[in-house]
Amino acid sequence: MPLDALRQGDLGPYSVIHRIERVVFGTLLLALTLAFFVVLWSELAGRRQAFETQSRVWLAGLAVQLEPSMQFMDALAAAEFASQARRYPHFQAITVFTSGSVFSAGGEPVVRFQDLGQMPIRSIEEALPTRGKHPLEPSIVIRQPIQGPTGDLGQVVVRLGTEHLWSDFFKFAGLLGFATAIAGVSAGFIMRKMLRKLMQPLLVMQQTMAEVATSSDYSRRVQANGLNGRDEFAHLAQGLNAMLAQVEARDALLAQSNQTMLALKNAAERAAESKTQFLSTMSHELRTPLAGVIGLLKLVLRDSTLSKPDQERLQRARTNAETLMTMVNELLDMAKIEAGKITIEHIEFSVFAVVDDAVALLAEFAEEKLLDLRLEIDSAVPQWLRGDPVRIRQVLINLIGNALKFTSTGSVQVVVTRAPMSDAVDPQPGELVRLRFAVIDTGIGIEAKALDRLFDRFEQADSSTTRRFGGTGLGLAICKELVEMMDGQIGVDSRLGHGSTFHFELPLLMCQDPAHEVGVSRDASKYSLEVLVAEDIDTNQLLVGEQALHQLASGNRFDVVIMDIRMPHMDGIAATRHLRSGRWGELSFPEPNLPVIGASANDSGSDRRACLAAGMNDLMGKPLEEGLLRRALHSVVEQRLAEGVTLRDKLLTTANLVDDLRPRLLEMFGTAAPERLQQIEAALRVDDWDAAAMVMHSIKGSAAYLWPDGALTRQAAEMEELAEQRRSDDFRAALPKLRAALDQSLRQG
Repeated sequence: MPLDALRQGDLGPYSVIHRIERVVFGTLLLALTLAFFVVLWSELAGRRQAFETQSRVWLAGLAVQLEPSMQFMDALAAAEFASQARRYPHFQAITVFTSGSVFSAGGEPVVRFQDLGQMPIRSIEEALPTRGKHPLEPSIVIRQPIQGPTGDLGQVVVRLGTEHLWSDFFKFAGLLGFATAIAGVSAGFIMRKMLRKLMQPLLVMQQTMAEVATSSDYSRRVQANGLNGRDEFAHLAQGLNAMLAQVEARDALLAQSNQTMLALKNAAERAAESKTQFLSTMSHELRTPLAGVIGLLKLVLRDSTLSKPDQERLQRARTNAETLMTMVNELLDMAKIEAGKITIEHIEFSVFAVVDDAVALLAEFAEEKLLDLRLEIDSAVPQWLRGDPVRIRQVLINLIGNALKFTSTGSVQVVVTRAPMSDAVDPQPGELVRLRFAVIDTGIGIEAKALDRLFDRFEQADSSTTRRFGGTGLGLAICKELVEMMDGQIGVDSRLGHGSTFHFELPLLMCQDPAHEVGVSRDASKYSLEVLVAEDIDTNQLLVGEQALHQLASGNRFDVVIMDIRMPHMDGIAATRHLRSGRWGELSFPEPNLPVIGASANDSGSDRRACLAAGMNDLMGKPLEEGLLRRALHSVVEQRLAEGVTLRDKLLTTANLVDDLRPRLLEMFGTAAPERLQQIEAALRVDDWDAAAMVMHSIKGSAAYLWPDGALTRQAAEMEELAEQRRSDDFRAALPKLRAALDQSLRQG
């Protein structure tokens, strides 16, 4: 039912009032019509009866006059009397019958003679020509016996016309029709008025409902005006008002509930935003010192002079640090997924390189456990695809890492194939293909009852698995979320004691081979690169430089820049833009297309997009994994060779740098400490709390490498928080404590 019609109170043919009016008026019309014809019929019958009665009186007198003629059989006298009947109004014909034949006739000729004694009245009437057979015909036939002293002498039969009755009847019918029409119209008008008045309460309720439907104001009520108080409409109005009152009460309760829920929602959103901000900050705060710890442990473990117990302790420390880094990454990734901060990229990439990266990254772990880690890529798999290589690599690393962790003997195999459901037999660039990634291990396997909940958050096969192998139980849940965000499916096939096969399928768009791809030697490790490292923390700078030198060595010329994207004064993104533009102020850059690799402890999708938009070649998360760094530097070698740059072949030795790493870190920190204090004082003079927080962040990060649990690290973290909160008095009061902790730490070494 249209709302506009409800508002206007006009529902057309669907209106109850209109339907009742049609029924009432139809019934009235039928009744008046029947009454009209009944009255007409009665009037016509009455007029004919009166005319016939009058005619019979006349005919009886005529029969008395004919009695002598009939008694003496005087035909001439009978004919004379019969001819006198012609003067009677509306006369048509007359016949006098004796006992055997027609004695005399007048008017129209008699057709035949009949024996009166043996002829019924209908036959007698038929002896008269063109007589009427029913009351509506324009004539009547009357007979009258002729009585004598000795009995019946005969009969006289006359036919009289009724035309005069019809003319009067039609006049009467016209008057009756006019009176009936006047009565019908008057009755219809009166009945319509009464019906409208009777239905007025229904119209009031309809109007009220229209107003409620338009305004959604359930406080409106049906007014009692025009309601009897005892009829059905009154009860209906009371029920409608009661219903509106209940709806109003429920709306008020719902509004109150909605207000409460809105307040809770806003509080939850603020809490989620705070959590996201906290996790974003902690992403840098947690991963930065962990990056230093893991990197330093890797470098120290290369020292061949360490005793075996020391190597075992350091290896255990490195393993624990990497486990902690994995757990932190999983918690941060899950928080990002919950907050909707992860965006799926759609860029061209080599699936061979992504899978090879993931396998190469975990090859050392497999070697330590004496496991056979194999990679198999089917020949039908296209190399260049469009998708999110970072997330695909993350899922693969998680699945391969789990397989290695839960496998004590045997092998782990990574298999990449075309999914059977792929539509294209020989896909061309621009067509969609479906790849299946499978990680097959010979590990402990999983019970069938645990398979359904394996991809739930904080779930593992059983509690003993957590105690034995550790982990947060988030890795597979993150994999499931990421795969589904890429429109894929993930699953597992496993039997307890017979290993497991984790697999996922992804729809990816096939691409052409990049035009810039060149055929250079895959043995890029024999070349040397000059690496410029731009870092926000001195100890990180030394560490990243050491890892870069260990990979490809350096020379007098810069071939690549590894740049932190968050640094004071000018971040890595802004510096890259200036480099790509070719000039910055008075400076000009001879190689604006120099490869730049970003590094950050907060390797998020938004950071990656910003870095690539600024012109960086890649973004790597901290700690810099050697496998990924090697792959990135191999790409730089290929690019430099393609540009015609001559690279040196001999690697520089870095063993002497590793032997005395901590003293160098301590020396660099001690040299930079006075400058850091001066920067703090300069920031305080102009109330630049952002700069003060940045300096305290640098001191805290450097101290975390040298004294992870020292007083200086704790004091710097506390003062960084004070600077971020702009608590001037507390920060200035804590400055002497910072100086004392700094002096004490430098004296202890």
